[in-house]
Amino acid sequence: MIRGPIVSGQFYPSNAKVLKGLIEDFTPREITRLSAKAIILPHAGYVYSGKVAAATVSKILPRKKIIILGTNHTGQGKDFALYSRGAWETPFGRLSIDEPLGKLLLEKAVHIKADLIAHQFEHSIEVELPILYHFLGNFQFVPIACQVSTLAIYRSVALEIYEAIKGFK
Repeated sequence: MIRGPIVSGQFYPSNAKVLKGLIEDFTPREITRLSAKAIILPHAGYVYSGKVAAATVSKILPRKKIIILGTNHTGQGKDFALYSRGAWETPFGRLSIDEPLGKLLLEKAVHIKADLIAHQFEHSIEVELPILYHFLGNFQFVPIACQVSTLAIYRSVALEIYEAIKGFK
């Protein structure tokens, strides 16, 4: 299953050449790369969030596997909805879902559930992908759309993710 972009051409350019130029314009001139276990990125249209997202991602060392937690603005689907198979289309090309990692998370986690509906019209993860792709190259990822919940539930989800991935290669 391929998830096509829903806000390409609105929140960010749909043309790969224009998008690349915009991201390069947002990128700081001097970069020191660091190893990061987690980062927090904004997910609005690039006119609002692109410079912060590009500055942040440009400073991290590439990873080949990423778990992306994004806000679920639509309220559709499961509370912690994992898109478990296929790929997502970006103007730069397709990024594949890390299906083995997604399967492991679904097996180990109580709160995280397979759900494509939550991602159908949600932009939060989609908006981050072109910037991540630009700086990290081709990687596999597991997208999880997150509904509003309590701090206790979010702590539990974080622990579930940690416990699932600590030995994953």
